[in-house]
Amino acid sequence: MRWAFENLVNDGDSVTALTVVKKPVDNISPLDDGDMALTMLQGLTRKLQASTGINARIHCSVVGGDAREAILETAEEVQATMIAMGSRGRSQIAGMLMGSVSDYITHHSDLPVTIVKC
Repeated sequence: MRWAFENLVNDGDSVTALTVVKKPVDNISPLDDGDMALTMLQGLTRKLQASTGINARIHCSVVGGDAREAILETAEEVQATMIAMGSRGRSQIAGMLMGSVSDYITHHSDLPVTIVKC
């Protein structure tokens, strides 16, 4: 997120910072996962704004479900002009077998997509 913020965001821009949590497993409620993820995301974006001095309007959002669909749906809802996302850097074989979210977004989005290796 730091690279994207430093290289793609300007003063006055609107940014939606999105985290997708998987559907709950066992006794973990989606609200607990979502609250923790939202708190972490808000803290990270505040630190980025403070360290870069960029005055952007940032909306932090946490949604549950499939990351591929959630990213595309959110981009459409907020009328995004681009998508910047991180890649976990799985091997090509693991990416082919399990499916890469960044690869899916690149091929299914009508928007420009920037992928930053994490």
